[in-house]
Amino acid sequence: MRLWCITELSWPQSTLDAMSGLSAVFLQSEVTYFWPTGDGFLLPALAAVFIGGTSVFGGRGSMYGTFVGILIIGSLEAGIVAMRVQGFYTQLIYGFTITIAVSIYALVMKK
Repeated sequence: MRLWCITELSWPQSTLDAMSGLSAVFLQSEVTYFWPTGDGFLLPALAAVFIGGTSVFGGRGSMYGTFVGILIIGSLEAGIVAMRVQGFYTQLIYGFTITIAVSIYALVMKK
């Protein structure tokens, strides 16, 4: 009876594993198609981490702060897409966002 329960409960987990693997393949093909060098998600990811309060110099940071940074970058990206901003200006906005976040963090830690 116990073995039956374990095998029946493992089927949904293996299905979810297969679906996540398939979605990873789709995401990788999208990244490879649009950004052949693979750096398409690097700037938004770094911006989200730095906005979330992770120190550039190491030693500080939290998952909650990074999650808040992800929410901020996600809403910023939605606004950029809605305004139909070109690719160069999108990277410029992310660069300014990183610069502002790091500068604010440096000013706060100086006090």
